[in-house]
Amino acid sequence: MPDIIRNDVDNLNAELTIKINKSDYESKFTEELKNYRKKSQIKGFRKGKAPMSFIRRTYGQSILIDIVNKKLQDEMSQYLDTEKIKYLGQPIPSESQTQFTFDTKQLEDFEFKFDIGLAPEFEFQNFEEEQEIPYYLIKVSDEMAREDLDKARRRMGKQEMVEEDIEKEDIIRMMIKETEDGVIKAGGLENEFSVVVKDLDEQYIDQILGKGKGLRLDIDIYAFEKDRDKKHVEKYLLGLDGEAPESMNHTFIGTITEINRIGLAEMNEEFFKSYFGNDEIKTEVEALEQLKSDIGKFYEKESDTLLFMQLRKKLTELNQIELPNEFLKRWLVTSSEENTVDKVEEGYNQFAQGLKWTMIQGELANEYDIEVKEEDLDKYFGAQVAQYLGMYANEEYISSTVARLKQDREQVNKAAEAIVGQKIFEKLKDLIKLEEKKVDMDEFRSIAEKEYAPN
Repeated sequence: MPDIIRNDVDNLNAELTIKINKSDYESKFTEELKNYRKKSQIKGFRKGKAPMSFIRRTYGQSILIDIVNKKLQDEMSQYLDTEKIKYLGQPIPSESQTQFTFDTKQLEDFEFKFDIGLAPEFEFQNFEEEQEIPYYLIKVSDEMAREDLDKARRRMGKQEMVEEDIEKEDIIRMMIKETEDGVIKAGGLENEFSVVVKDLDEQYIDQILGKGKGLRLDIDIYAFEKDRDKKHVEKYLLGLDGEAPESMNHTFIGTITEINRIGLAEMNEEFFKSYFGNDEIKTEVEALEQLKSDIGKFYEKESDTLLFMQLRKKLTELNQIELPNEFLKRWLVTSSEENTVDKVEEGYNQFAQGLKWTMIQGELANEYDIEVKEEDLDKYFGAQVAQYLGMYANEEYISSTVARLKQDREQVNKAAEAIVGQKIFEKLKDLIKLEEKKVDMDEFRSIAEKEYAPN
């Protein structure tokens, strides 16, 4: 049997020495060579008749490496489980590890050294009962409700052509002609398209607002709209099926040929019923009150997210957890080809904070006896599917999709993690005393920015 020796370097680091003697693997190696010989079809030999010396010389090393590696992994896993060692990441070869040649002519004893990062032991500290924590609520102004109502009226309004001065929400139709040296290029590209004024680059909005039909202006077609890539411009503004010809200039003369405006829908019974989905809202005042309530509920989620970050940060401060940092950095570098030393160093603080929170969450889950039940998964996945499908959702489709998602182990693990997190948050929210503070949107964002910043 292989020998395993544990040497604790300190409270957070240990070295495992695993000795695999020749007697632990020799018979298995011989057996695998014979099996390989039986199955082998090697040019120049009949099937299964290649000399054993040839098999050993040609394929023996890779077979030996596989056998020893499997033995090594099996013994290590069994040891870690049997000894109930709580460790972080995965064991990694020690920097002092001897390199072996795996010579099949002279089988030898192997000694492998691995570094492991030990999970720190800490006495969990929770909040005191009724401990006051600020709970920031965004003030919902009349202007915010009015803005939402106007957006709803505009979405449900009718588009009509106007002869008035151009406004930011208007849709303009524009004829463009390619230019060269300030004049229209002979045989140049021409096209006509419609665009919303507010989507244009600011320099063009300034030139267009307050003007009327017939306005001509010089434009760089690739800079005309904000945040549009080359493919979008060539397809929708230039009307091309593929890429623009290399000889094409970026400069065009644009002429506004039409101004369209979406009029605000009339606030009548039909509008209110269509937008709110019930017969309860009958007046503008009632609509504004309902919108203020809806906006408040929406921003409550933002408030809860901020509160969660506050609780997480405070609990991390309460529980000063030490980590085997140097080991974890080495493990992160070895765990993915994409991870370089510099990349790991740059993102390590965020990783460490996340790991500490995972450990704290584990303590909270134990303290509150939190578990994920079947109905929790049904509710979680059902809400996700319903939100995705919106008005097109039906019970039968939701049920079948939920059943399918529950067969996906990765999806279930993600859902379980989210459910545990939510249950912990609800328990903490009940434990503490919320000190409600109403702030405007800018102040809320400023507070959130500080709370979301890593420690």
